[in-house]
Amino acid sequence: MSIADHVAIYLMGSLDQPKAGKAKPDRPEYWGQFAFPPEAQNDLMAACTAAAPNGSTAGLQLAPKKHSALAPDKKFPGIPDDWFIVRMGSGPDYPPDLFLVNGQKISALPINGGAIRTDFYSGQKVRVNTYGFFYPPKGGGSGGVSFNLSGVMAVGGGERRATGEGGEPSESAFAKYRSEAPAQSAPQQSAPTAVDPFQQPPSADKPFG
Repeated sequence: MSIADHVAIYLMGSLDQPKAGKAKPDRPEYWGQFAFPPEAQNDLMAACTAAAPNGSTAGLQLAPKKHSALAPDKKFPGIPDDWFIVRMGSGPDYPPDLFLVNGQKISALPINGGAIRTDFYSGQKVRVNTYGFFYPPKGGGSGGVSFNLSGVMAVGGGERRATGEGGEPSESAFAKYRSEAPAQSAPQQSAPTAVDPFQQPPSADKPFG
């Protein structure tokens, strides 16, 4: 099997245009973060091994992370602990191939942002075309294996995930205000024309002209 054979869950990312993150503000990229089921472990590890020098991943930082191993504030509610979280990216000159639920291929451009975000929402089921690549040690750290984001296909059938955590839901926070009808001012009426009681309408049969 290959990694594309597994149905993953799209968690977040920037698929319509490259964006820089806080950690690397000078390196914009297309990126996505995905949750893969446990049965994808062997294929994820095979990709890491294929990219590692001499086929050994010992001592390397690997992109796939067991969900259970993440810090509490980095975990994703609703994702089982035995799933794998993987971040993938590609440079500004290499936009990923995107395929909507209906099979249509769509370009990764800001002008297509509406259609892309409609099908690629947090919680959407997807298939991912990717491969691992080795990066050497930098700044005294260890080297590792990351994953290139070559393409994403929306499968459909996913459940939308809440993108914000904490606080009161807006539905209840605004409930009492939404039930109040907005005050409306009564329409102004023009004042009636004053009638002079001593002013008699002209009579056609007035005897004195």
